[in-house]
Amino acid sequence: MKYEDEKYYHVFNRGANKETIFFSTSNYEYCVSLIEKYSKKYKVQLAAYCLMSNHYHFLLQQKPGGSIHRFLQTTFNAYSQTINKELGRSGTFFQGRPKSKEIEDEDYLAQIFRYIHMNPVVAGLVDNPIKWKFSDCSEWLRVPLISIPPFSSILLTDPAAYKEFLFEGARQNEQILFFAYDHE
Repeated sequence: MKYEDEKYYHVFNRGANKETIFFSTSNYEYCVSLIEKYSKKYKVQLAAYCLMSNHYHFLLQQKPGGSIHRFLQTTFNAYSQTINKELGRSGTFFQGRPKSKEIEDEDYLAQIFRYIHMNPVVAGLVDNPIKWKFSDCSEWLRVPLISIPPFSSILLTDPAAYKEFLFEGARQNEQILFFAYDHE
């Protein structure tokens, strides 16, 4: 996929053969440090993320002069090389290249925020998304938030309203929470 500046993309991938890609808390933490480092280097805004044991989800925006492609490539090459060395293994961790979907409207953008942050709840790992340490949901539920340009009606400025939005979708069993990899 060719990424365009200022557009949002849902980017995701899973372990090869659906296998584990994060083996310990330190693996998650190392990956987050790489994400922070390379998102700055490659001018990529990380709007939302969730790292799960065998897959990940990002909501990304490419800033002018940036490169989502290079961000993903560098982050996960560095991650794979380090973890392979740590575990005494070789080969790929991931099932091909990351999948990406451009976010073209406000409704889909809102649903992707919900999908990413509710992923550990739907998977039965926690009962509240704020309890999952390997996503940025707790930040969204704790601090004053931002509007998401160019989607001007998505005003995520109130953590309490965002929390209600998350759980409202879960209560309604919206389809977006339950698609997994059927479309990949």
